[in-house]
Amino acid sequence: MVSSAISPEFAKFDQDFYDHIAFFDQQKFLYPSNFDDQKVRFFAARERRQSYNPHFTYLALGDREFALLDYLENLEIPDHYFGKLYSQIKQQILLCFDLVQNRQPQSLRNIAQKKYGVASSELVQEAQAILRKYRRQPIEDAYFGIKAVTQQIQEKLVAMQISHWHIEEVQSYIWLCHANLTTQKLQLPSGLLINQAWIDTIIKNVIEVILYQNQNARKQPLRIFELGMDRFEETGLGLMIELAHRNHVIDELTLRHHAGAVLASYLGHQFSFWDTYLRLSNLFSQETAFTLTAQAKMGLEDTTEKGGMLHTHLALQGWKKVQPLTQHELTLLYTGHVGIDQLRLLAEAIKDQSIQAPTWLPDILKKR
Repeated sequence: MVSSAISPEFAKFDQDFYDHIAFFDQQKFLYPSNFDDQKVRFFAARERRQSYNPHFTYLALGDREFALLDYLENLEIPDHYFGKLYSQIKQQILLCFDLVQNRQPQSLRNIAQKKYGVASSELVQEAQAILRKYRRQPIEDAYFGIKAVTQQIQEKLVAMQISHWHIEEVQSYIWLCHANLTTQKLQLPSGLLINQAWIDTIIKNVIEVILYQNQNARKQPLRIFELGMDRFEETGLGLMIELAHRNHVIDELTLRHHAGAVLASYLGHQFSFWDTYLRLSNLFSQETAFTLTAQAKMGLEDTTEKGGMLHTHLALQGWKKVQPLTQHELTLLYTGHVGIDQLRLLAEAIKDQSIQAPTWLPDILKKR
């Protein structure tokens, strides 16, 4: 049901916008199609004490994507106080198209910086301080546990009476599919070393942040809240860390991983894949160092080049932005897939009843 504060004409524009864009998944074009093969080649070369910089290949844009590009280039956005949100989404997708069609290192760096920002010197220093404070330690009671994660996510969804879901493994991803008609993917490398505490944390994070945001987004009168506004990735990742912090369940392993991701983004700007990996391997296991490096270098074909997507600093960067927020402001971040920059607009829209206040909230944010 459309809010009385939103005209039928604008609601129609919103639905049309959603119908054109909802299918588009930028990760499909940024995740290397030959990732597993290049990982095998990398570690085979390392066993021979040889350096190796992966050469990644990617999917090309198809007819459906070019039709979307044509739609966006000719799109006129109505004059509305929500209009800038549609403009942001439009610009982000156009940036992705530029990236996919022009994978030159300098172009890639420029686009990544526009989309994700850069790891500031202060953030890098904080990451280094975390890595000095929390030294590398073996994971207690560790095992390789992809299937354990999927099984326990299933059990948790059943217990919460969340319906219409199934889970499947695709390449190096686990996909949590169609939970109440929403979709979410977790990037979990197949060789990941984990323990039960890690599984509990990731399940709690996925359900209490991403899935709850999905549920609230579906109840909004505008479908734009399901698409993912500017900075929503950074905000969601930061929210996960902050909830763990406020629940007193954040651990040294998690902080080290996020600090390492910042360092990967910083080093990847200066060095090749191999040289970035070598520096990270002094701080992390071989598997983790490779994963952090690969995530930073995605988007590049020739990883001897400097740069890449350089987005792995987002989680810690998002946390620094989310940390000062009040409980009410944190609640606003559950309106849908929104970014921290939209807080004022969200508060005003809820007040004038253009959108609904979020109802799916973790216990720590519920009013007592």
